[in-house]
Amino acid sequence: MPAPDLVQRDFAASGPDHLWVADMTYVPTGEGWLYLATVLDTFTMAGWNRRPATGLVHHSDRGAQYTSLAFSRRCRDAGIAPSMGTVGDAYDNAMAEAFFATLETELLMRQTFATRSAARLTLFAYIEGFYNPRRRHSALGYLSPAEFERRWWAVQRHSRTRPGGASQTRSRLECPRIDSSTWGRHPATFRPQEGDADARGTRGEERTLRR
Repeated sequence: MPAPDLVQRDFAASGPDHLWVADMTYVPTGEGWLYLATVLDTFTMAGWNRRPATGLVHHSDRGAQYTSLAFSRRCRDAGIAPSMGTVGDAYDNAMAEAFFATLETELLMRQTFATRSAARLTLFAYIEGFYNPRRRHSALGYLSPAEFERRWWAVQRHSRTRPGGASQTRSRLECPRIDSSTWGRHPATFRPQEGDADARGTRGEERTLRR
């Protein structure tokens, strides 16, 4: 059953696992379509595979998969608050849509897949091997999602050992907070290469892509 829109196009979050956005797309292969369902944490822009925390908001469009009774019950049992945008308005789920635009530009437009298995392995390698741990985002201060979250948790641990505790966390966080108003408007620069590169990307061919 449809859920109210708890997000209202404000994708900002104060920490990990507060707001997830979800969507589905179809990847063509020589064997037919492969269905790709994604869930992104809006704080880090990452597609993590982990158990949600109680009280988390799960935001999506009003596709049949999300409005089904089975999905509604699953959210309720897990303590998740479902949220859905209006029908036919991509801006209500812009962050999830932007991820698919990035995926299309950086991966799907550059190759074809003979089998569903080949597509599945390539998508896994892109998301878990590049997008989450290495791809830099302008909205994260040109850090990768994994590095951004690692630094955030380091600040949380440090703040607990100082007077004032968690109340000082945000002011002491060195990496910038996501500003949802800039999402999808600025180019993200990254350098694909073998091995590691420093924050400025000293090796590889520079490419500027718009999400």
